[in-house]
Amino acid sequence: MVLTRPVEGREEEFNDWYNNQHLDDVLAIPGFTAAQRFRLKGDPMKPGAWNYFAIYEVSHDDPKAVIDDMMSRVGTDRMPMSEAMAEDLYCELFEEITPRKVAKVAQAA
Repeated sequence: MVLTRPVEGREEEFNDWYNNQHLDDVLAIPGFTAAQRFRLKGDPMKPGAWNYFAIYEVSHDDPKAVIDDMMSRVGTDRMPMSEAMAEDLYCELFEEITPRKVAKVAQAA
């Protein structure tokens, strides 16, 4: 899970880099199996909150090794970073503890 934001005035550049380069760079790392990005909808609950969220799926016996591999690539030719991304990103690794639940749809009478 990664929370990010663009540098002021560089949102289009940030999204272009993230969507068209960075996701592929991350998915090229053995162990990463999928990625999806989200943008904050509406106003943040807390001023200054990150306005972009990415979920990366990792399938590996040693997820920390996958993250370490990723971090070793950051800022190299294998994973160039964009100056359009603010430096205050937040990243954590979580594991699934429940199956995904889907809301039950009320049937029309």
